[in-house]
Amino acid sequence: MSLIEELDQLQQVQDKEGTLTVYLNTDFQDQNHHRGEWKIRLKNGRKRLIEYAEKSEDADSVKKLKKRLEEVESYINDQQANMQRGLVIVTTANGDVFSAHLLQVPVETSFHWEEEAELEQLHELLKSYPQTGIIVTQKTDVTFIDTALGEVRDSFTFSWDFENDDWVQHDAGHASSPNGADTANDEFDRRFEENMQRWYKKLAPVIIQEMKKRELNGAFFIGSKPMIGELTQHFSSNHIQGRVEKNLGSKSVKDIVYTVFKEA
Repeated sequence: MSLIEELDQLQQVQDKEGTLTVYLNTDFQDQNHHRGEWKIRLKNGRKRLIEYAEKSEDADSVKKLKKRLEEVESYINDQQANMQRGLVIVTTANGDVFSAHLLQVPVETSFHWEEEAELEQLHELLKSYPQTGIIVTQKTDVTFIDTALGEVRDSFTFSWDFENDDWVQHDAGHASSPNGADTANDEFDRRFEENMQRWYKKLAPVIIQEMKKRELNGAFFIGSKPMIGELTQHFSSNHIQGRVEKNLGSKSVKDIVYTVFKEA
């Protein structure tokens, strides 16, 4: 379940003994974090939170906080290879709730130990990074990525089927030129240039319908300037959140999302 889908549930979380909420900036593209600054922030945040809890003189609550913090640290250590730009964790004193999400958007590091989850920063992030699509064009492959809070909720690819003269949908990362067409072949390039306008015009309403069904606040369009221009002419300005004129079709979905929100 994506974080935005879980947000309503987290708003109902309440534990009188304490609810731990952790926001941690883990942007490894930041030079400071390459030097381990995020680890220092984690250590300092843990220390300050325990000192804060000890002022309550509730030994049982402090004991449970320390246990939850150990679980959080263990999770973070296990996920180091998967770290993106931000991390959000919510867990209750008794451990019956543990929600953890790695985000492709930056967060401000903070630690909270209250009866309810501290979700104000999440709501602010949602204003900056609402439910948004990312459309990646690469000639006869067009990838659709559904994101919210910079988190990928779904992704798939439309590829042009030469035999059936239509677009076919399949899982993202499986993009290829159908029926053995060679994208490096001069004949393929000629055929694409001759038909790009018709093919993209046929795909546009399918993408628009997907955006409407998923209640997306528009989309970022990625690819070469000619391909983006050809496709976006069939979209209203409300559908277009931005353009990134880069060839990212060969990148992973994770890398595409990172690049888009880094440059947005």
